[in-house]
Amino acid sequence: AQRLAGTFTVWTRWRSALGRSALGRVYGIVIADGEDLNEALVANGLARIYGTRTELFDGRDSRAYLVRLHELEEQAKREHKGAWRFTP
Repeated sequence: AQRLAGTFTVWTRWRSALGRSALGRVYGIVIADGEDLNEALVANGLARIYGTRTELFDGRDSRAYLVRLHELEEQAKREHKGAWRFTP
């Protein structure tokens, strides 16, 4: 809530859903005070990764972005942060 109290930007991308769903999904990246909120949530064990390869708003490679998110998720798991504190 504190991070979103100030100015922030939401970048969205619509993609076809993979798997059994015929519906699409909207993926978003929120930048608040220069920080990627997705990264902060994953790093603190407050979000899980569900991503797809797509062109990112700032030209970054989505594969590299997903690798970064997976690294943060693994670290949160090791440190039992957020929801990961309930896992062995």
